[in-house]
Amino acid sequence: LDVSEIGFGGHSWAYKRVPTADGDFRKVSIDEAVEMIRIGMEMGVNFFDSCTPLDESATPGEALKRLKARDRAIVRIRVSHKMKGAENDKHEIYKWTEERLKLWQTDYVDLCLLCNTENDTPQSGYWDMSYSIEALDKIKQQGKIRFTGFGCHFTPELFL
Repeated sequence: LDVSEIGFGGHSWAYKRVPTADGDFRKVSIDEAVEMIRIGMEMGVNFFDSCTPLDESATPGEALKRLKARDRAIVRIRVSHKMKGAENDKHEIYKWTEERLKLWQTDYVDLCLLCNTENDTPQSGYWDMSYSIEALDKIKQQGKIRFTGFGCHFTPELFL
């Protein structure tokens, strides 16, 4: 993958960060997202990240559609923070991925990371990843994911 050094993070779209006249904050509108992404792409940005909130996928997905720029974007998703090391993990990943594909308005994503938070699993973040890996392999074979990986917000010790 030829990924730009700077990218758009999903939180750019999901949280109220634009100042308003009354001192409050609001989310970025779709039209503003289109303009931001257009300018970013003109400057060489091609990486788009998303995680849990639906806006993190829906907003840039709509912007890329309007710009007709999906083929120039590297889209990364993370599968849900619900992995428990159980066979049902496969179904969670299938459901999560299909939902994200619809939100991004695409047939595939470039990168999908397995990700849990520290308190999601019984052993402070450790879980049997075999079912998750099996599910991602199947989705890769279907052409819905190009690359897979593992990511987390853990300390380096937990990451290992």
